[in-house]
Amino acid sequence: PAAGGPLEIVTPACGRLYEPGNATAAAAALEEVLNDPDAPAAARERAATFDAQASARAFAAVVDATSVA
Repeated sequence: PAAGGPLEIVTPACGRLYEPGNATAAAAALEEVLNDPDAPAAARERAATFDAQASARAFAAVVDATSVA
């Protein structure tokens, strides 16, 4: 649904957002994604950006760059 966390996570390439509680829109969004041959690869690529270890390294780099000696 188009609410909360999914608004920041789902992109048009890897998924579809729909109005919460709207089963018809949810079914249409699901059908659209299932019929998109590029969606699986896009979803895997998007999910990889949320890798915990990569996020920790990026955060550590920011901390290191802003630390006062």
